[in-house]
Amino acid sequence: MSKKILIGLIGLSVLVLMAPMAPAKAAVSCTFTRSLYLGVTGADVMCLQQYLNGAGFQVAASGAGSPGNETQYFGGRTQAAVKAWQAANGVSPVAGYFGPISRAKYTGGATGTGTGTGTGTGSCSLPAGGKEGALVGTISATPASGQDLYIGQAGVGIGGINLKATGSDINVSRLTINFSVRPWLYITNLTVTDGTTSRTIAVTQSNTTEITVGSSYDVIVDGLCYFITKDTTKTLTVKADGISALPSGETSKSVVLTFNASAARGVDGANISEYAPSAALATRTFTVKAGDTANLELTASADNPKDRSIAVQSSAVTSGVVLMKLNLKATNKDAILRTLILTDANASGSGGTLQSVYLYDGDTLLSSTSSVASTASTTQFADINLTIPKDTTKVLTIKGDIPKASGNYIADATSTNASTSLVITAEANSVAAEDATTYAAASVTGSAVTAGAGYFYTKAPTLALNSATISSIAVSTGTITYNGRATATIRVNVTANGGDIYVSTSTTDIGATSTLLDATNTQAISYNADTSTYGLPVIRSGDTKWIEWNVLVDAGDTAGMTYGYLNNIGWLSTDFQDSGASIVQYWGLTDMKTGNVYVDNLR
Repeated sequence: MSKKILIGLIGLSVLVLMAPMAPAKAAVSCTFTRSLYLGVTGADVMCLQQYLNGAGFQVAASGAGSPGNETQYFGGRTQAAVKAWQAANGVSPVAGYFGPISRAKYTGGATGTGTGTGTGTGSCSLPAGGKEGALVGTISATPASGQDLYIGQAGVGIGGINLKATGSDINVSRLTINFSVRPWLYITNLTVTDGTTSRTIAVTQSNTTEITVGSSYDVIVDGLCYFITKDTTKTLTVKADGISALPSGETSKSVVLTFNASAARGVDGANISEYAPSAALATRTFTVKAGDTANLELTASADNPKDRSIAVQSSAVTSGVVLMKLNLKATNKDAILRTLILTDANASGSGGTLQSVYLYDGDTLLSSTSSVASTASTTQFADINLTIPKDTTKVLTIKGDIPKASGNYIADATSTNASTSLVITAEANSVAAEDATTYAAASVTGSAVTAGAGYFYTKAPTLALNSATISSIAVSTGTITYNGRATATIRVNVTANGGDIYVSTSTTDIGATSTLLDATNTQAISYNADTSTYGLPVIRSGDTKWIEWNVLVDAGDTAGMTYGYLNNIGWLSTDFQDSGASIVQYWGLTDMKTGNVYVDNLR
């Protein structure tokens, strides 16, 4: 180095010491939302040059880059000026790279806190302690390979990396992501997030580095401020936004994402740059797709009605009876529901158990029909026009108006032990929908949804399990004692609808099931209801009372597991001396059972 140059540098040092950050000429104020380095262009580069020139770190004495002639190109002269500024302000390393550390210094001074970039903020403080550390990188289990990224779709996870700091706290500032194709053709934006703080950049040809023509391209996401405490791990997830349209002639494209060696860069407590991983990690593959239409998935709602009795009126139509609840979930894209067809398995010969049928989304009426003939097998809701957004589930309710009854039954019922019943089913092929964007036919998947059978009566009980228990009973034979019996107790709450309900005291209502082929069952019944003239438990209209059945099971010669269950319940709408004339209800009893218990025998 010549003496002249040395003197010049000393002179510069004197200038810096005198007024490094507050020159006589006021410096401009800039907002930096990315890192600036050799070769990048933009208005922020021009602002940086103006700041450096105004702060006493002249980019050029004359021509391009000189005061009043700043440019948008970050070249060698800008790099040299940045190095001088870094050296004067204690920024290490002095590399001419205007990254997170330099931006933090610019914004808040040495070891201050600056704002993150993108959609979140993060601490950009340098790790303290002066200790050298290391950064270890491993592939994150999620997102896994095989993700689909549809055109126009945003925020789809396509890969993740686990970064662990050892030996020192480490502040991660940059992540390089490698793609097997030209990424700007398939991705509009990339986001790196730790779940709290995010950084999003546009993916363009100008900010993509071609490593190998046609097969390897790097996109650098810098400006990160992820502080990883010593001996802890932080997971960075990469998310992508799909392009608005694929290149001509393509309907899908498979893309491989890789975190190559040194993909992540951070600074440790000794202000030394640390990199991870040490070698390329396992790849993640995702597929960019175009042209997929919306899909609807049909499932039964959790509160889809089970088998039950339905109280109807004898003098007027019974309105708004809930017949079915089903779920429709849109996937891939938004969908528009147009048509839904229901099948009534018992419609033929029913005498028209449905007078009108309605389809609801919550409290909103979507469609209705009144053309339910006695021999019809289907009911169609048309012109629905319900938009179901992507990844949203709509719970749809089908309600019906039931014609007035004759006697205690719908007009065509002929048996005292059965009423007209209704069994409604909806199948995937009975749902018609369109894609909300292209109006192409949407695909519909899922299994058929069938509501429990509804049995119509003007007077009928509503049943609800109160309690159910079973326990073994010790039996002694000589000097031997064993659990040779069990007692099962089932208590049911009975609510009377439409009038008084009389419950049969038949001893065949409760049963026990097991491997006990020769079990001897005996039964008793108790209740907290009134007793009728003919000795039956009676629940007055609108009241709820409990009826309790108790069965004793004797093991006999065979041991095994057993449980008690309510096989049926007999009831009447009028007091009657012969309880055998009751309506025998087998439906709606699936929950009326106990747990299991082991009953032994003498062997």
